[in-house]
Amino acid sequence: MNSSPQSPNGRVVSPSQYEVRIDRGVRIPTADPETSLGAVVYRPVTPDAVPLLLMLTPYRGDFVSGAAHAGPARWFAERGYACMLVDIRGTGSSDGLMRPFNDPGEADDALAAIDWATAQSWCTGRVGMWGLSYGGYTTLRTATRQPNALKAIIPMMPPVDTEFDAVHPDGARADLHTLVRRGGTNLLLQLLPPLDELNDPAAQRRWRRRLHESEPYFADLARCRLRDPDLRARAIEPAEIVTPALCVGGWYDLYCSAIVRVFERVQGPKKLLIGPWMHSMPQNSPFGAIDFLAIALRWWDHWLRDVDDGVLEEPQVVVHQQGKDPGWRAYDKWPAEPDTGGETQRIVLPPTRSGAGGSTWYQPDPTIGTTAGLCRIGVGGFGLPIDQHDDDVRSATFTTAPLQDDVLVTGRPRVSMRLAVPAQGGYPPRLVVRLTAVDLDGSSTLITSGVLCPEGPRDSYSFTLWPIFYRVAVGQRLRISVSDSDFPRLRPLAEPIAFEISSVELEIAEPDHAGVTHDLPAITAPRTSNAGRWEITRSPGDGGVAVTVGSTTSGRTPGGGLPFEKKDSTTATVRRDAPQDCVIRGEFSAVVQLDTGELIVVEARFRCHQATLWVHGEVTIDGLTIFSRAWEASLDDGSADLVITDVGSRAEARASARRAPLAPVGEQFSSLLTG
Repeated sequence: MNSSPQSPNGRVVSPSQYEVRIDRGVRIPTADPETSLGAVVYRPVTPDAVPLLLMLTPYRGDFVSGAAHAGPARWFAERGYACMLVDIRGTGSSDGLMRPFNDPGEADDALAAIDWATAQSWCTGRVGMWGLSYGGYTTLRTATRQPNALKAIIPMMPPVDTEFDAVHPDGARADLHTLVRRGGTNLLLQLLPPLDELNDPAAQRRWRRRLHESEPYFADLARCRLRDPDLRARAIEPAEIVTPALCVGGWYDLYCSAIVRVFERVQGPKKLLIGPWMHSMPQNSPFGAIDFLAIALRWWDHWLRDVDDGVLEEPQVVVHQQGKDPGWRAYDKWPAEPDTGGETQRIVLPPTRSGAGGSTWYQPDPTIGTTAGLCRIGVGGFGLPIDQHDDDVRSATFTTAPLQDDVLVTGRPRVSMRLAVPAQGGYPPRLVVRLTAVDLDGSSTLITSGVLCPEGPRDSYSFTLWPIFYRVAVGQRLRISVSDSDFPRLRPLAEPIAFEISSVELEIAEPDHAGVTHDLPAITAPRTSNAGRWEITRSPGDGGVAVTVGSTTSGRTPGGGLPFEKKDSTTATVRRDAPQDCVIRGEFSAVVQLDTGELIVVEARFRCHQATLWVHGEVTIDGLTIFSRAWEASLDDGSADLVITDVGSRAEARASARRAPLAPVGEQFSSLLTG
């Protein structure tokens, strides 16, 4: 296994060597004798024991997530690794009821999986853990427990601080992604019947219990207010991690800042890789895709097989430089930043349009933010930022003269601004800053951005922006645009105020060097059946805007090969003169065709206002309603307690289903109608 051919770039890459065995329906015992976890295991056909690569998510191994995992799992199994995808307790094929979002107890499931796997004859006892997004969170959470068998991890684009990374990003309300898109996706998975185990009575009992007893993720997320102690308890402390970590992020991902914090604070051997990606695996991104599985293989080989492949001799930080001369650059460390005492460059930006005394007013506009695209919203393959000009003209802007030399913006820039006394009194409840590069033709390219939610009135504010490596070309101008809106990522302020800005200063790190060109050969991402939709529609009459994001995914379930189609569409709408009336609507559906020809249809609909969230979920088989329920949640910040009200009646829904004319129902699902 240690003798491997050289890849074109000189790095050692193991070839495919093994046939692959797939074990579905694997049951993993836990400390609770009434609860076992469901898993699928890919492993090489060999009499020798092999290391294990573990992934733990709530996204169901029998549906889209399992289909996405199948390719990498088979690829690693062909190269001598067992790969196990485990459904978190209360999801997919696992027993029990769902825990709250990002619950620390999910590490218990991972430890149970590690204990079970390392006791198998086919496992060497060495485990690597990895995952994207939620899978990255469970990877980090498990690593904080420091199990002896866990020898290396690859966390990809995970949240770390559940409150400020995921639920209330930057301390603000983010209903589009937090409540509607995340809530809708997970409710769909909760309602979907078992697909790999259609005839298994235990699987059907799990599903029926989940329908009627599990609290959906959106209910937990709606209940958790800013600075909720329960949310604080879900944050991960990366300093507790000593396991070697290859940290992977994307400049346009919603957790880019989080993965940098992980890299900075983990205590064991570590590396950082950040590419020009949104929320997707690096090898699957439609832009800037790289042969990431080969990179991961070398990491696993070093730590799980003791292969001397030189991985630790390579630079610690590899990033994709944006802007002028884009490409991969390598650094020995993350650059020192203003907050860490490194050398910095200070740039004072004069107002683009100034009033008396050289200050600039900002007049609230809740439609600002649309040109930033779908960055920081959790979308994987479409919606990159467009020309920022339309948002710039609605903001208070500060722009330099044309640059006399290139400027390399590295790390996390810091912005300081001084405010005059607001005309309406008080202080701005939110400040949004976008840093852009302005070309000679006036087009404005987003470099990075940041949000601050002040806790009290001050005459000046200073805060860091999201991390970036961007070279601004000579002749371009730097611009800072200030507003209070990042729509549709953040819900518009219900009661915004105008404010006056007297000065703005940008502070950026002076890197030790411009980085060394690094060879990460590009690949063409595999073609998929996924289709994305992103539309911005403006209404000149009332100054309103509507942003729609959606996707369609089709394929076959990884176990039974059942054809499916999954769709989602979310639209956020706001009028310039009525930010309090912003509404976000989401529709989510999954259609699966059984071997009998019957169609399972699961639908979830969301409607989110400033003070209320309405949700409806339904399951039908060939038009026969099996389950129907509605929920209503108060989002009023002034309420002492959040009450989730079930406004549906399960008894009436089930009775109605039994009274409905029966369409022909195959034996596979007949028990669902009477259970």
